[in-house]
Amino acid sequence: SDTLWKDAWEPGFSSLETERFFIAAPSVEGCEGKIRLRLIESHVFGSGQHATTQALIRLLEKRVGQGRFLDVGTGTGVLCLVAHHLGFTTLCGTDIEESAVLISKENAELNDVSIDLIFGSLPTAHDKWDVIACNILPPTLTDLLRDLKPRLAPEGSLYLAGFNEANADGVLAELTRLNLTVAEECKVRGWVGWLVTHSK
Repeated sequence: SDTLWKDAWEPGFSSLETERFFIAAPSVEGCEGKIRLRLIESHVFGSGQHATTQALIRLLEKRVGQGRFLDVGTGTGVLCLVAHHLGFTTLCGTDIEESAVLISKENAELNDVSIDLIFGSLPTAHDKWDVIACNILPPTLTDLLRDLKPRLAPEGSLYLAGFNEANADGVLAELTRLNLTVAEECKVRGWVGWLVTHSK
């Protein structure tokens, strides 16, 4: 529900520190030894305040990136910024909210990162991606999965969030139907992030 979604926002959030990253507004001082990401303060979702965004960053930062990275429902573009520093060479973010695309462009410029930003839900179907991230509430997330799988490279992986422990079963059922497997899980304040791969 909307109430549950709002409850997962970090109260009094000013910055997010993970194992490798420090994410905050440009006015906030950096954190020594961390990769510094600057985000313009806005009401656009995805600045790191929400537990689902945090779960995906914690999963993503464990890997060495290479190739092509797609973030569906990019919000502020923060996951694309993270992906850039992990080593991904092609970055694309999509969002159906025009305000999110505009903020993502500003954040990309602020961090000197090149991101292809698209106003819409998905890029063309013939493009294949090594990693696709999607942090969107069910049932929209569940409905999107059938369109995400054909866009995933043969050895590619999905990073999914937007659901909590109470509604994870519905997402899992759709993954199973599509012959996809949860390889790793990260929970933050009752919200779930999954690394998903093709079933062997």
